[in-house]
This record gives sequence, structure tokens and C-alpha cells, in this order.
Amino acid sequence: MIAIIPLRSGSKSIKDKNIKLLNNYPLAFYSIKACLESNLFKDVVVASDSFKYEKILRKYRQIEKFKFIKRPKSISKDLSPTEETIDLVLKKFPNHKTTFLVQATSPLIEPIDIRSAKKTFVKEGCDSLFSAYRFKKFYWTKNVKTISHSYDFKKRPMRQKFKGGYIENGALYIFDTKKYFKHRNRLFGRIGVYTMREYKSIDIDTIDDFKKASKILKEKN
Repeated sequence: MIAIIPLRSGSKSIKDKNIKLLNNYPLAFYSIKACLESNLFKDVVVASDSFKYEKILRKYRQIEKFKFIKRPKSISKDLSPTEETIDLVLKKFPNHKTTFLVQATSPLIEPIDIRSAKKTFVKEGCDSLFSAYRFKKFYWTKNVKTISHSYDFKKRPMRQKFKGGYIENGALYIFDTKKYFKHRNRLFGRIGVYTMREYKSIDIDTIDDFKKASKILKEKN
């Protein structure tokens, strides 16, 4: 199995977000460490457009065994699909039956999440899987029309009986490598869900997100 961790240096929300320090470690440190400590992978590959990022991350003994691929600028733009980076990595590291995509912006992911997600993937016979947290709110969107997606408002359910749904948290994805190349998408076929706690589902995008993650990490330690 292989774990792919994409890192892009051109973050617009926070400059150099993926190497910004979170409780004395670069943000990307946490997902790399979780992958290595899960003991599932033959290869843990960081794909980045910045050799500077590699140099910084190599300084930390706990994660020094990751492998690195230089990500061309042509697939490191604001709107570049992550699948382009997946293609790049899998062509250089072939023959892995199962691929994990793990996001550096999810620093609260732990080895147990990675191992448990793999168990779900295998047990349920999935082709692909995403991580999520459960929600039990009534979900609407508004564009031209205001639309209810999670329930029929004409037959409003009792909240106690409302089953809710899942919010994709972006922390990790798993997929069958061979089938991926037929779809060129991280999700396809029989799609499974690995449920994480909501507090672990922070996807770092703002300074407030950094503060929340920092507080949780301090409390855990």
C-alpha cells in the first residue's frame, strides 16, 4: 500500500500554510507522522512543488523516512485537481494494490484512524472510501431557489428520529489503484465511509483553524 500526501506551496489563505508551525511542528508533520506510525505502508510519499518544504520536513527525526516527489508547477496551481498529483505519484510508484490519499491540512488524524479506515475498506468490500463525520442538522442550500437536501420539509421528521448524514472532512481517501486508472477520480464504484469524530475533522484553512487545532492538540497531550 502507498500513502500520498500532496503539498502545494502557493496557499492563498495563509502563506506557506503546509509548513506553518502548529505547536512547534510544521502543519504537514502531523499527517506524515500518522501515516508512518500506522505501519501500513511500503511507501509514504510527499508530493510538493517546493524542495524547501522537503528540506524543512526532513529536519524532524520522527518523519524523516518519507519519500519525496517534485510536483511540477503545471499541476500545482490553485485549480489543479489533486488527481493530477495522484497520477504523477502512482506512475513513479507502481504496483501498489491500494492507495491512500491523506491531506496535510488535517493535523488531528491519527494512526488509529488510518488503520480503522483500512479495516472498513476491506470489510465492506469498497472500491473507494472517504472519511467524514456524522451530522444531524437539517441541511439547505440557497442559490436561485432555497432547497432542502437532508429531509422533506413538507413531512418534517422528529429530530430524535432524524438519521442525518455525513460531512466529507477531507482527511483521507482510500481507493483500489487499478480501478482508479479507469475513473481518474478518487471516489468511484462501491463507496464506503469511515466516520471520524467531528473535533478531529478540522480542515486547516484559516488562522482560527490553527488556533482550534492547537488547543485540541495541547489538551490531548
